[in-house]
Amino acid sequence: MLEMRIIMLVNDYPGITAAEICKRWSRTRGALSQMLKKIEEKGFIYREKNDTGSRAMGLYVTDQGVETINEYTIRDFQDDTHIVGYLLEECSEEELRAFYKVIECYCGVLQEHPETHWKGY
Repeated sequence: MLEMRIIMLVNDYPGITAAEICKRWSRTRGALSQMLKKIEEKGFIYREKNDTGSRAMGLYVTDQGVETINEYTIRDFQDDTHIVGYLLEECSEEELRAFYKVIECYCGVLQEHPETHWKGY
C-alpha cells in the first residue's frame, strides 16, 4: 500500500525528489531510499536528473506505473462502492455525508501537521 501511495505521489508531482517526499511524509532518507529502489526495480518509476542544476534526481512514473495506478483506482472505486452499499444498509445518507466530512477534515489536519501526534487529547 505504501509503495502504491509513493507511485501515486510521483504521478501527481512529476520530478519530485526523494528529499521532498521525506520532508512531506516525515520519513528518513534510508527508509524511503529502500522503498524507491524496490519500486524502481519493479519498473513503476524511474529517476532522471532535474533541470535545476542540483545533483537531485527527479522521480517519474513509467507507463507500467500509470497502468498500475489506473487498475488500482478502478479496484479502489469498486471497493468503495461496495462498502458504501453496506453502510447505507445501517446508516442514513446524511450520516454518511457527515462521516466523510469528518474524515476529510481529519486527513487535512494530518497533512498540514504531520509532526503532531495529538497524544493526550
